[in-house]
Formats: sequence, C-alpha cells, structure tokens
Amino acid sequence: METFEELVERYYLNKQQENELHKRNTEDNTTIKTHMHLGSMTKTDTNNYTVSITEVKSEKFNDDKLVQKLREIWSKDHGSMECPWLKMVYVPDMEAIENAIYENELDPKMLADCKEVSVRENLYVKLKKEAKNDN
Repeated sequence: METFEELVERYYLNKQQENELHKRNTEDNTTIKTHMHLGSMTKTDTNNYTVSITEVKSEKFNDDKLVQKLREIWSKDHGSMECPWLKMVYVPDMEAIENAIYENELDPKMLADCKEVSVRENLYVKLKKEAKNDN
C-alpha cells in the first residue's frame, strides 16, 4: 500500500512532467502551424500522421456599440431614442449599496440570500527547499 508521502511525491513528479509536456506541446504546436502556414498548407500527411489546420471563427457583439448603433438607426428612422429593440435592464449599483450599508440605511443580512458563493479547492505541491538541495 502506498504511503501518503509516496502519493504526494508521485503527484509532484507527475505534475512537473505534465507542465513540461504542456510547454513543449505548446511550442511544437506553434512550430507546426508556422511550417504549414509558410507552405500554404491546411492539410498534409507524414509517414504516420495526417496533419490539418482548421480555422474556427466566433463572433460576439460588443453590447455597448450595438446599443449605440441601434439607437442611431431607430432615431434616424423614427425620430426618438426609445428603441423597441432594446430592453431596460435593472442592474444593482454596488457602490450605492455599499454606501447604504455603511450609512446603516440597508442591513446586509437582508441581502444574504442574494449571494452566490462557490468554493473551489486547489492543490499545490511544492518541493521543500531542503529537498531541492538534496537533489
């Protein structure tokens, strides 16, 4: 049966290998893509592998620019800024809320059920300085 010490050591060594592999793979990925771009290739074969590059395009509106553009279009055609393609969205003013709590105008306990709390555990394993010197 493996001891806790052995488990931690194995994890640490494997994590180091994983990080090194990730670094090398990232560098290799960039190099392969560069070679393919220089050769104007999107797909090629080696003795054992087929290599291809695909381009994935994703689009997303810039909300601020979109709101401004829709207002401009609507007001140009209809003479008013009240555009039916836009919704009024209520957003908490956190600064005003903090001030209200500070001024005792609002009890923070009344807002407790509005909080969403998430907890994530992170594991960190580092080699002790004494152990580094032993290696």
